[in-house]
Amino acid sequence: VIIHPLYNALEKQQLVVLSASLSSKERISRDKTAALMLARAMDTLHIPSGLRLDDLLSATFNSEDDKREEDVLDVAIAYLRRVHLFSFYNACGAQREGDVMSGLYPTGPIHLRLKDADKILEKMEGEAGGGAPTG
Repeated sequence: VIIHPLYNALEKQQLVVLSASLSSKERISRDKTAALMLARAMDTLHIPSGLRLDDLLSATFNSEDDKREEDVLDVAIAYLRRVHLFSFYNACGAQREGDVMSGLYPTGPIHLRLKDADKILEKMEGEAGGGAPTG
C-alpha cells in the first residue's frame, strides 16, 4: 500500500479545543476583527492584489447577509494559517509549510471552538455568584 505524503501530514495535525471564554460570541466578534486586521496587514506586504483575504471572502460569501461572524473568523484563521503560515491563537508564525503541517511546531494545531461556550460561561458565573445557574 502506497500512502500519499500529504496523508501522513494530515494525520499528524493536532486539534485543540479552545476554552469557553475564547469560544464565546463576544470573543468571536473581537477575534474576527483582529484576524481581519492582521491578514490585511500581512496581505499588503506579501500578497498581490486580487489574491488577498478580502477577495476570498467576496468569493466565498454572496452577500453581507450571508456572512456570519464565526464563518468569517474561521475563513480568516484558516487563511492566516495556510497563506501566511501564522497561527492566530498561538500568535506565532512558521518559516515553511512543513512546520505548520508536521504537528511539531506551535503553528501546527488546528483550533476548534467549544460548543455552547456562552451557556457554559453563564453556568460558571451563576455558580461563582452563589446564585442558581441559568440555562
